[in-house]
Amino acid sequence: MDMISKDSWEDYIDKLNRVNTKAADEMLAWTEKYGYDYPAIVDQAFAIATRYGEGAAALACEMCDEMAELQGIYIPPTEPAEAKSYEYVKAAVDDKIEKGQESKIPDTVAEIVKRRGAETTLKAARYYNAWFAWVPHGNPCAFCRMLASNGWQRASKKSKFSHATHIHAHCSCEYAISFQGPYEIGGYDPDKYLEEYESYSGSAEARLKAMRSQDRRQKAGQDENEVKVPKKFDGNFDDYLPLSIGKEERAVLSGLNQKARETGYEHAQIISENGKSAIFTSNDKNGVGINLDIIDGEHLKVYHSHTNLTPLSKKDFRFLCDERVEEIGNVASNGDAFIARIGNGYRPSIEEFESVINDDFQAMINGEIASDPERFGLSFDSSPEEYTYVAIREQAFQIAASFGWEYEGGRIE
Repeated sequence: MDMISKDSWEDYIDKLNRVNTKAADEMLAWTEKYGYDYPAIVDQAFAIATRYGEGAAALACEMCDEMAELQGIYIPPTEPAEAKSYEYVKAAVDDKIEKGQESKIPDTVAEIVKRRGAETTLKAARYYNAWFAWVPHGNPCAFCRMLASNGWQRASKKSKFSHATHIHAHCSCEYAISFQGPYEIGGYDPDKYLEEYESYSGSAEARLKAMRSQDRRQKAGQDENEVKVPKKFDGNFDDYLPLSIGKEERAVLSGLNQKARETGYEHAQIISENGKSAIFTSNDKNGVGINLDIIDGEHLKVYHSHTNLTPLSKKDFRFLCDERVEEIGNVASNGDAFIARIGNGYRPSIEEFESVINDDFQAMINGEIASDPERFGLSFDSSPEEYTYVAIREQAFQIAASFGWEYEGGRIE
């Protein structure tokens, strides 16, 4: 039986998250108004971390007291962990400034706030020789899952964990405490996390590295805006048919790329066989509206720019379902161009296209990449952005192959 219900635990986590988020938001609002004026930014970060840290510590005290009462243990009111010093906050802010990561200072303040709540729970566990566990929440990172695999642990006054140094930004995992041994809380299943951890071999560092690599592989394709071309594919178009477009088409793609660089938004242009063309602009870095009906003619060539490094997407390929479209092309932000055309292939209807290129189609591709990353030019050290690029790249190849379309690639500038 749960000593604390899942709903009660969720409510506790939600309150802590609101405190952390409020701290980050307040720090962000200050930087947007005053910039990164030094040392005023340190003073403000210290003030916010102290004020909201009090709130996080108070919530942790309440949870410890409630747990003791539920377990029939009398303890004096739990005391909060000590607030972080000005020097501590200054060092954290200085670290971000030195790394050129000033925009992450609000997250750093939120981490300091969250850490004080966690340290309050750990302080109580150590003082009372109680049990503690790191309980995951939401979509926990590999490190949090590794900690969760430890299950419930008995604390002592000699335990060296008072600073909860692993806490990171946007984490909703939290410490739980027990005065009478392990118990079920909020759906926490340490055996599940232990099974994952033990499925990898080697040292703790090697296992954590493998878990993080698996997370990166699973993340592939989730955010098409965050991509990086792996070294193997940078300027390498051996897997593509060579670009067969003429000077006019190259000029159009080059112009679209230039506009995207200047504005930060996608642009498009349609070219018809009778020499007419239509230009489309947008205020969106992730897309541009293209209306085929405003131009006469057949054998249309639909070109557009991408503001990132990605090749043709599923949405782009859909244009080839229209009988008037002969080819679709895009130019990435680095000048890489990708062209797909019907050729001797099959033109499906939109419904047929969607029935083939569905969620299972992308899941299959992600699974293939995860099971054998080296086959796709990746390694266990590859970044999530590289996995995402490869997932989009492979999707494009397999869409073209599914309908027998020609797929070309090359650099136009």
